[in-house]
Amino acid sequence: MARTKRTGLDKIDRRILNELQANNLISNTDLAGRVFTSEASCLRRVKRLRANGWIHRDTSIVDPNRAPNKMTIIINVTLAREGADIVDRFMRVMRETTEVRQCYKVAGETDFVIVVAVKDIEAYDVFADRMFQSNNNVLRFNSFIALRCYKFDTGIEFDIDDTDDC
Repeated sequence: MARTKRTGLDKIDRRILNELQANNLISNTDLAGRVFTSEASCLRRVKRLRANGWIHRDTSIVDPNRAPNKMTIIINVTLAREGADIVDRFMRVMRETTEVRQCYKVAGETDFVIVVAVKDIEAYDVFADRMFQSNNNVLRFNSFIALRCYKFDTGIEFDIDDTDDC
């Protein structure tokens, strides 16, 4: 089966990744049936995808409405200076901070977009003081309190009809 030049994945690999993102607890037998290959081939492919880093980790997604930290806040952060050491330190702190669920370095008017989960507005106030207001390297930050989530998906869709096959 042809693999794409860009990814090195063929259609079966891409089908496997799509299926595992939807349900990583699926049995190998069921997975093989859904991606139209033998069980032995499917197992080899999954092992190869893991070994090659395509499957980063397996995790369970908890219903955020049942979690204690229900308040989601999206924050735009602009740094006062953008030296490599300042940016690296900021990214390290974001990776190590439990309230931070996602952190993106972005291009445009702001330097970072951060998604945090906290218990309530008081907890966010403490977080913002600790992370931004007392940080001389933060020029400004804007917070957006999420009122409702209309879509949340962790999956990355792999096109099984990729025209880059050869």
